[in-house]
Amino acid sequence: MKTKRTTVVLTLIEIAIGVASAGLQPAVAQGVLTAKPLYSGLCAIAACPQPPKPVVKALDSASVVSPGDGNPGQIVLKIGSKFSMRLIRLGDNGYRPPYVERQLTVLGWADGHAFGQIPTDISGVMDGTATLEVWRSDGSGSNALPVQFKAAIDMKLLPMVDVAVQSCSNQADANLCNNSSDSAQLSIPPNLKPAPTLFAVHDKFLYQQNHRDYGSDVFTFTLNNGWTWDRAFSMLWLIPGCPNDPSNMEPGLDTTGSTATTAKLTVKWSSVCDDEYSGTVLMQGPIGVPWK
Repeated sequence: MKTKRTTVVLTLIEIAIGVASAGLQPAVAQGVLTAKPLYSGLCAIAACPQPPKPVVKALDSASVVSPGDGNPGQIVLKIGSKFSMRLIRLGDNGYRPPYVERQLTVLGWADGHAFGQIPTDISGVMDGTATLEVWRSDGSGSNALPVQFKAAIDMKLLPMVDVAVQSCSNQADANLCNNSSDSAQLSIPPNLKPAPTLFAVHDKFLYQQNHRDYGSDVFTFTLNNGWTWDRAFSMLWLIPGCPNDPSNMEPGLDTTGSTATTAKLTVKWSSVCDDEYSGTVLMQGPIGVPWK
């Protein structure tokens, strides 16, 4: 799924460079991010004071700046930790995101600002704290500025295998809910598209127009690692078991007791014949991160 590109703007303090003379302090040149070639040549012969490192002061997401002269350096985004130990956060189910270190595409390198574009293919990491560093072309790096990283969002249909059947009504003569059945004759049609999250059959052996059966099926699931499900876009529809009988009623979906990450889906059905329904659950979360 395509995601929007994000532009990050970094505000830098003035950077002082220059060649020291006897008894004099280095000259100050405001906003010069790259040491001059002449300065580098002189320092290869004499021990010159090194220009101070760039310092990142703040993240300015609204600024628009024009690039300055000079050779641009690098803007580096670091996400996660290189070390094996980490704190387990509530809701991440023990998942350890990989350490990611990526260079932004430098779009502008001005006297007091640098700004760039975050790569769109960062995957496997969740929302959280990251750091940004600025490196001049002479190899001098800035401090690490903590920033909040927002992962790209992926959307998927929840697979049936990740759903637990809490109860499957036995009011009909033969009943099936997902892969739980009280009859060997009932199975999930292999040609259902898209592959359903929920599927149920309640089969009556004899058609009785004046006798209606009622029942409720309960399904549950839990999502982790920043994944949530969307009740507004989750769908449930009836597959008529008796096409010529208009008395079959659409099943009702009750999500009482559900949250954004946990679901309790109660499907209420009634039928005078075969009742079949199928449903899908749409979920979204950080791209490349497992939901369980």
